[in-house]
Amino acid sequence: MFQPSRIVTTRGIQAAVRVTSIQGARSIHCTSSVFSKKSKKAKLLAEREAERQEAEFQGAKQKAEQNSEFLQQLLSSPNLIPKKDALWKAPTDTQYQHFLSNDEAKFLFETTTEAVTATSSNSFQTDAEKIKEQAEMLRRLVSLENSNQKGIMLYNIRKAMETFGRCEGDTGSPEVQAAIWTVRIRNLERHMVDHHKDVHNRRSLVHLLHKRAKMLRYLKGQSLERYYVCLKQLGLTKDMVEGEIPLTLQEEEQELTAPPLPSTPTLHIFYSTSHEM
Repeated sequence: MFQPSRIVTTRGIQAAVRVTSIQGARSIHCTSSVFSKKSKKAKLLAEREAERQEAEFQGAKQKAEQNSEFLQQLLSSPNLIPKKDALWKAPTDTQYQHFLSNDEAKFLFETTTEAVTATSSNSFQTDAEKIKEQAEMLRRLVSLENSNQKGIMLYNIRKAMETFGRCEGDTGSPEVQAAIWTVRIRNLERHMVDHHKDVHNRRSLVHLLHKRAKMLRYLKGQSLERYYVCLKQLGLTKDMVEGEIPLTLQEEEQELTAPPLPSTPTLHIFYSTSHEM
């Protein structure tokens, strides 16, 4: 009676040991998979949180830019005039290159044309329509709508000096410097949208962002009222300025003089037409 019970007990112990070993192996395997799943989930949540913060930042930036009257006045890429319209009339509020004002343009293209037509003698046959057509052609040549990116940049810089200058000819005040750098920053941002692999201009963009933040922090130390007024006019928020990590002069020089990052090497595979046996 005692022997069968001993055999059953031994078999039960052996089965329990086998089950325990299998469960232990499974628990170890499940633990690594659980950790990998948790790490992937944490990474995914971190990416979503970063995307959410970036979306909030871009939304606040867009809202601040829409409330800025100065940014609304800046020009972007030109709208070319159709060449087929030879006698196209430019609007009265057209801006011109080479710092030509509207009054000077009116005198040059309208008053002068009328004076030449009225004072022409009979010996010098003058076609009034031809003179007007030539004046319109010249107007279109110097119009800012037909200018390149450099001409538009000069116009926007001049607009920044006129808007933020504390006196006539003011080019060195912190507000003017921050406004000029804002114009350059917006130009580089539009450039980077289509040329996101341009490493050199990306570094220039980061450098300008740090310079503007440094200048605005200096303005904040001079006058807190002027600082907040300048932020509102430039379409910036407090986080956009104080969120930039300040760089020392040595770090700025290293950032500008550093060689570009090496591009990913291209793997060239050559296939031979002959196969050696």
